[in-house]
Amino acid sequence: MNIIILSPDFSHNVYQFCLYLRNLGVHVLGIGDTAYDQLSQSLTGALTEYYKVDNLANYDEVLRAAGYFTHKYGKINRIENINPRLFFTEAALRTDFHVPGVNLDALDLHASYTGMKKLCRKARVNTLVSDALLSREEAAEYAKKTGYPVIAKPDSFISQAPCTILQNEEELNAWLDKLPNYATYVLAPHTKKAYYSFDGLLDASGAPAFTAAHVSAGQSAFYSLRDIPEDLAKTAAKLLAATNAAGRFFHIRFSRNEKNKLFVEELLLFPGNGFMPDIFNFANDINVYQEWANMVQGDQFSSDITRKFHCAYIARSAGKDYAHKEEEIRAAYDRLLVATFPQCGTEHQAGSSVFLARSEDQEELLALIEFLQAE
Repeated sequence: MNIIILSPDFSHNVYQFCLYLRNLGVHVLGIGDTAYDQLSQSLTGALTEYYKVDNLANYDEVLRAAGYFTHKYGKINRIENINPRLFFTEAALRTDFHVPGVNLDALDLHASYTGMKKLCRKARVNTLVSDALLSREEAAEYAKKTGYPVIAKPDSFISQAPCTILQNEEELNAWLDKLPNYATYVLAPHTKKAYYSFDGLLDASGAPAFTAAHVSAGQSAFYSLRDIPEDLAKTAAKLLAATNAAGRFFHIRFSRNEKNKLFVEELLLFPGNGFMPDIFNFANDINVYQEWANMVQGDQFSSDITRKFHCAYIARSAGKDYAHKEEEIRAAYDRLLVATFPQCGTEHQAGSSVFLARSEDQEELLALIEFLQAE
């Protein structure tokens, strides 16, 4: 079996997906734009071969790399990637090399908020995300209906354009004045309330093989729940069935209104962030990397899902003056910490530090989160 892994150094743990595949006899073929001598030894040891391109955003270069691997190893059986920014690239490669999975025909449905809204309608689940903006009047009407603040987001999940929080009508009009194309953006309510997520892995038939639920806690932190709320699981199941996706990780983000009603905010066919596979493992004492590799080979997910622990992700931003230094954190909570990533660079800010911790006691974990985030 030949599998291409795009951007294999995207996250600290991608090498583990590669390693467990290679241990099963798979040819693991990496394509990236990082120089080979800058890759970790763990990653280079897990890859069968690595092809460096000058820029992963240049599809012609990536296409040539995939063609080289096809000539050398034979037909490509799968193309894998956990970087949402490369969703177009992986879909285009599947289309050009006739590889199963999300291809260009299905990309719009899975890579945009307007596509997500279509899936929500199909599944009959609620979302407050707007349609693509067609006029200034539509934007003003939406904001008036939902109330300020609202957040303006690029419709495409692949876009690197910024999101903008708009506090009032004046800010909305100023933002619209600078916007060359309304239809590339959507609006959504912006709230500081806790969000929920439903995360996991789909099997080859599209059924969830593994599921987990998480809830946010303060700034740049969330933790897993040991008991998944029934309405969350049912709503997510309906939406996942509508996607017709298979063999992928997924992340569905929800908000709740004052009546506790769920609304879909985001649907990604990727892990919620680069640390999510580790959180799955620490919360359940499993090896999701091995399970994923087994599933690629046609086996079933076989680990028992116990949800023995709440597992938390806490990011501390570079440049902030936090009340407690790492020595104090270790002294007070070392027994709860399962992994730390100093100066790792996260989706929040380059140079951030990330802590992963777990406990059977939710209140104990929340106390740790508060301690870490105190300024």
